Amino acid sequence: MAAMVRPLFASLLVVALVAPLAAQQTLPAEVAAALAVKQLVAHRGSSSDRPENTLASTRRAIEVGATAVEVDVRLSKDKRLVLRHDAQLERTTNSKGLISVKTLAELKALDAGSWFAVEFKGERIPTLEEALVVCRGQIDVLLDLKESGDEYAELVAAAIRSHGEEARIIVGVRSVEQAQQFRKLLPKARQLGLIAKPDEIEAYAQAGVEMIRLWPRWLTDETLVARVRKAKAQLHLNGTTGQTEEVTALLAHRPDSLSADDPARLLTTLSEFAAVAQREVLSQTQGEMTLAGLEQPVEIARDQWGVPHIYAKNSHDLFFAQGYVVAQDRLFQIDLWRRQGVGELAEVMGPSAIEADKFARLIRYRGDMEREWLSYSPDTQAIATAFTRGINAYIDQCGDRLPVEFRQLGYRPKKWQPADILGRSSGIYMSQNFRNEVQRLKLIQLVGDEKARWLAPVDPATNYQLHLSPADAKAFPEKLLHGYEALTKSLSFTPAKSESNNWVVSGARSRSGKPLLASDPHRAIALPSLRYVVHLHAPGWNVIGAGEPGLPGVAIGHNERIAWGFTIIGADTADIVVEELNPANADQYAALDGFQTFATYEEQIVVKGMPNPTKVSIKHSRHGPILHIDRERNRAYALQWSGSEPGGAAYLASLGVARAQNQEQFRRALGAWHVPGLNFVYADVDGNIGWVAAAHYPLRGAKGHAHSGLLPVPGKAEFDWSGFLPPAEHPRRFNPPEGALLTANHNIVPADYPHVVGYEFTPRYRFQRLHNRLTSKDQWELGEFRSLQQDSVSLPAQALAKLLRDVGANAEEAEVARLLTDWDGHLSVDSPAGALYALWQKELQAALFQRHVPPEHVKLLNSLAGIETVIAALEQCDSRWLGADAKEQRDAIVRESFQRAVAKWKQLPTAQQARWGALHQVTFRHPLASLGVVNARALNVGPFERPGEGNTPNNTRYDDHFQQIHGASYRQLFDLADWDRGLATSAPGQSGQPGSAHYNDLAEPWSRGEYFPLVYSRAKVTEVTKQRLWLKPMAK
Repeated sequence: MAAMVRPLFASLLVVALVAPLAAQQTLPAEVAAALAVKQLVAHRGSSSDRPENTLASTRRAIEVGATAVEVDVRLSKDKRLVLRHDAQLERTTNSKGLISVKTLAELKALDAGSWFAVEFKGERIPTLEEALVVCRGQIDVLLDLKESGDEYAELVAAAIRSHGEEARIIVGVRSVEQAQQFRKLLPKARQLGLIAKPDEIEAYAQAGVEMIRLWPRWLTDETLVARVRKAKAQLHLNGTTGQTEEVTALLAHRPDSLSADDPARLLTTLSEFAAVAQREVLSQTQGEMTLAGLEQPVEIARDQWGVPHIYAKNSHDLFFAQGYVVAQDRLFQIDLWRRQGVGELAEVMGPSAIEADKFARLIRYRGDMEREWLSYSPDTQAIATAFTRGINAYIDQCGDRLPVEFRQLGYRPKKWQPADILGRSSGIYMSQNFRNEVQRLKLIQLVGDEKARWLAPVDPATNYQLHLSPADAKAFPEKLLHGYEALTKSLSFTPAKSESNNWVVSGARSRSGKPLLASDPHRAIALPSLRYVVHLHAPGWNVIGAGEPGLPGVAIGHNERIAWGFTIIGADTADIVVEELNPANADQYAALDGFQTFATYEEQIVVKGMPNPTKVSIKHSRHGPILHIDRERNRAYALQWSGSEPGGAAYLASLGVARAQNQEQFRRALGAWHVPGLNFVYADVDGNIGWVAAAHYPLRGAKGHAHSGLLPVPGKAEFDWSGFLPPAEHPRRFNPPEGALLTANHNIVPADYPHVVGYEFTPRYRFQRLHNRLTSKDQWELGEFRSLQQDSVSLPAQALAKLLRDVGANAEEAEVARLLTDWDGHLSVDSPAGALYALWQKELQAALFQRHVPPEHVKLLNSLAGIETVIAALEQCDSRWLGADAKEQRDAIVRESFQRAVAKWKQLPTAQQARWGALHQVTFRHPLASLGVVNARALNVGPFERPGEGNTPNNTRYDDHFQQIHGASYRQLFDLADWDRGLATSAPGQSGQPGSAHYNDLAEPWSRGEYFPLVYSRAKVTEVTKQRLWLKPMAK
């Protein structure tokens, strides 16, 4: 099941926190108060260890994690805004006199650092503009306005408009009149009322001031805080040291915002309160535990990396223990995933989650349950029953000692049912081609079908046609995918291209004489990780690897005879179908022999904060669930998807794959693999290697391919699916003469393959780079594969560097251009070219796309075409893209876009200009981190510098702020000559419980490209075991 988009999830959590918490689940008062602090203000910067009101103290505030920096603003003689608290210079410079009688040049000549410490000698008095540039995109700025008057106010506002971010400004106002003045000048800025006396609370609040500062010495009057709350304002309190005694006293008043001279100490103190609560509820991972539901004792040996090796005497106990262990480490995560899968998020998140729940219920499997269970493996239902009983056993055992997330949100996890593992949410996330049908139709409406085909080419190229009527195409509903977007955003990431690598080499190309297998599936960066590593051992089972924590078994790994890995294949397994409604009866639609009535399912969604459940009506046509109904036009829009068929729960067919003992059994097991479509690579101890592209491929039309599947189609018989491609005809290859097989989400289907499985594959850059390296030598050792998985050379960067060499930059950018033209495309963390390349790529792509679509639709084109299309058009001087004077236009686009990129590059901090890793980083963000700075400090892991980009083998795809959002957290490397040589990464850690030693212990090694041993034999497991827990059955 998929995880969560942070901004929406944060809003859901805010709703969840509004309701009163059950007494037995609440956090201790001081912990709740610490977590409730939303703003942590560095007073005059980090003024305890840097000279106050300097760029050094400002940068330090950013570095230590403050959310706002307070600066004092004064005017120089020549009307320049500078940062100083005192009107006089004596205390904080090497000069005397008033600031107001000196020009900026005179002030800049002063030493504003030596008074504090000799190492800060030469620190200068900064202007407000300089400070705003340092803070932009990094931290909020609280302005303590030391002067007044219209001219002063206008100058402050002008500086913010030109150099700052108005929405990240907090104006400290000292009168109602000043508040009104700045509300007009800076309407997006927030305001802090620096009241002179308590009598002013209500007046400031009525003037729209969002936050009120109370001096600690006033707090002996217990009514003041209540008055601030009653006025619907937030409470800010000033501290100084950030030490425990001071902070504890301030927390008694439940402030929304705190300040200190030592923001690092303040944040540490607040986080320590959270840490105490975390440690109190950690799971027991050694000793003995007696549980009802077990048949025989089970041993759980956790190694030093937090991987549980589970030894049971029967299958039931094995999966009962797996459920129990997963719940110990990931209960909050799997509870949310279960709710997302079955449509019960609104029960704990409130009305904002209703649309997500509707969609989850819309795509729920509603067919024959016996067929469904048997589709994966004959014993799937029994395994699911044992697994969910194990989860429930841990929930029962927790009682009120639930993980801190439940206590903070104030709800209890629900008990699991076996059918909960059959949810379709994870599968729909990874079956995204129907989204592209909608995007492609929008593009056709903008530019026409012929132009759309070369603006957004597909692979293999095809002359796809639009089969909808012009009226139906034009009236396609904007909100068609609203429910889908709500579901995929409800828990941690938006849909993105899936990128992964895997390869296998035969024993002939291995120093050990046995096959070597590598796999690094790429998914959203999340905390906890989207995968969980486990070793399952019982009669009929001995498998180790990773899987989705909410599912039983192992999805990717090895047993005693075979190993496998996977990447996503661009299989087209879904269509949007436009049904025609009966004008006389909206509950009917046109079918094969007249009008047919929709299958209708009435659902009730329990919503937190609402007295009665929300009733929803789910409709299905013969093609699938109805996404949207347009009654005015008598149209309904159905989703026809392979995942709606029996066997459509993602990854669950791995229960069969994990027990395969040879090539034939492996292929048979993959016959049950429907969702998601995956490229499997395979190796066995007998020396065989192979590749199979497994999915539930639909046959479109009577001849197997009546339409491309690239656009929505009418609900007519000629566009129906006639069945599914038999597994025996799936693309595959075993034991190739070259002794190697490699996939990287590119189009790997052989040219002579008789079927079309899809048209949407990722660019070949990662494949080509890995292919070049794999063919660079005849034999490999397993350890050498680490450098391939960590390879950060970008082929698009090499192509753009060559393009810039060929075209040449403008004279004023020529020196900077050498960063790229002399570069080899290696995006290491120390690369001085990385930031400039990343900025130019964005500018270049937008410049080319805006020649053909309006700026507001560039994002649309980006979703269907990428840098590969851009580079091809520019290298070939394609006249379709560039016009009759193609070369001149190409050169102008290259130079002008590079000029804009250089201008943006120069605005970056010096460190980010100089090193890619200073700009491109990753933070593993916990879902609750968005609730406040203390949650973020206590729960997030990172940041870490990152190499690479989305097109390097070490895929580190990033967002608009260059923060990694996608990539390989789990990796595996196996040498079939010795399973104990296996290597893995799994970041940030095995446990999802904050405070656990295994919450983040694997993150830093992962960031450095280091692996841990994935030991397998009983002897090796014993060597590395750090904790041993025995689960024993309750006496009968």
